[in-house]
Amino acid sequence: MRTITILLLTLSIFISCKKDSPDPSANILVLNSSIVNNASNGFSCSKAEIVPSNSNPTPDFHVLVERDIMGNATGVFLSNSNLEKRFYLKGTFPDLASAKNYFNSCTLSRDTVFQRLAVSVKPFQIWIIKTNENKFGKILIHEATYKDLNNSGDLFAEVKFQWLKFN
Repeated sequence: MRTITILLLTLSIFISCKKDSPDPSANILVLNSSIVNNASNGFSCSKAEIVPSNSNPTPDFHVLVERDIMGNATGVFLSNSNLEKRFYLKGTFPDLASAKNYFNSCTLSRDTVFQRLAVSVKPFQIWIIKTNENKFGKILIHEATYKDLNNSGDLFAEVKFQWLKFN
C-alpha cells in the first residue's frame, strides 16, 4: 500500500509540472499546394497553423510552383493572397545547422525592403514575413520540393519550415 501511495504521489508531481518555454523546433510545419474542397491551404501566423485559404483570417502565405515560360516547373515560391510586399530573404546558408544558428538570433532590420513574392525558395533559407496584422515573423526553410504529378501537368509544391514571431 505504501508503494502505491508513493507511486501515485510521484506520478501526480510529474503530471502537474509544465514546460517553462515552448521548444522552437516544435514550430515545424509542412505546407503544400494541394487543392482540397476548392481551397488551397496557407499558413496563418496569428493562428499558428495551416488553414484553408477561405478561412478567417486569411493565411499569411501560400506555397506555389514556379514555372518557366513553357509552363514547366522550375521551383517553389511563397505568395500572399493580396500580392502585397511581405517577403524578405534574410539569408541563405550551406546547411541546416548554420541556418538554425542564424535563425535563432536574427532580428528585423529597420531598412528591410519587402518583395511581393518569395521566389526560388530553397532549403536553409531564412525569410522575414510581414503578416496580415502588420506584425513580423521569420521562417526557416528545411525542405522545398516540387514535381509534376504523374507527368500530367498537375504541379505540386511543398515546403517544410520552422517559424517564429518577432517580439
